[in-house]
Amino acid sequence: MKTAFQLAKEFWLPLIVAIAWTFFNFYPQTFEDIPIAGIINIFGPTFFLASWLSGQYFRVRKQTRVQDDLSRLIEKTSSLLERLDEKTADLVSHITGGDSFCFMAHSNLMPGVDRAMTMIIHQGIHPLYDIRARIVDLQAFRSVQNKLTPENLNKAELHRSYGELTRGLCTDSEVWDLGKGTERDFNIFWTTRSGPFSQYLKYRKHNNRWIYATKVVRGNDVLYETIQEDFPRNTAGEVDW
Repeated sequence: MKTAFQLAKEFWLPLIVAIAWTFFNFYPQTFEDIPIAGIINIFGPTFFLASWLSGQYFRVRKQTRVQDDLSRLIEKTSSLLERLDEKTADLVSHITGGDSFCFMAHSNLMPGVDRAMTMIIHQGIHPLYDIRARIVDLQAFRSVQNKLTPENLNKAELHRSYGELTRGLCTDSEVWDLGKGTERDFNIFWTTRSGPFSQYLKYRKHNNRWIYATKVVRGNDVLYETIQEDFPRNTAGEVDW
């Protein structure tokens, strides 16, 4: 039934064209005056030519529809693959930490007070795991740099482990004594599941109060930077990191 319907759909127009052309060629002769061979010679080629032309039309239209459907399929597939790549990257980042990082800062830096609570602050959209820090006290390191023994290096370094840190949160660590001087400098080498990054943390005493500047870098990229007001700068107006 479907085959008959498809044949009727594709050949009704050639049939009408062939009948009309045959009638045009023999009008106004009566049917008795028209030879059967003449009708066949006009009707047959006309029908097959019209059938071929209509067949080409249906073929081109079908091919165009197939190409359009294929283009839409390719577009949907590309969009699906992009979304899959994004979801996969996001899933991997949730496992490894992605581009997230953390940094150390201090609170309660009050005038006349040399002790402060350290905080580890999360930055980014993915949690961080296996957070470790090697904290180098540069003042202590400079005092032993001419005698670099393992014992002296241990005096200039602190090693800390902070576990994991969730997006948007921070954690208190410990109380630091910044001493009675006017300068303290620390280089902090962080490692997490997503890889290493570094932090420069500098303190200067101004009007009997500790102020600080810090910068976090990963390779050549600056991830975070903050400089408190009145922090000393060089002649170019920059901090000597």
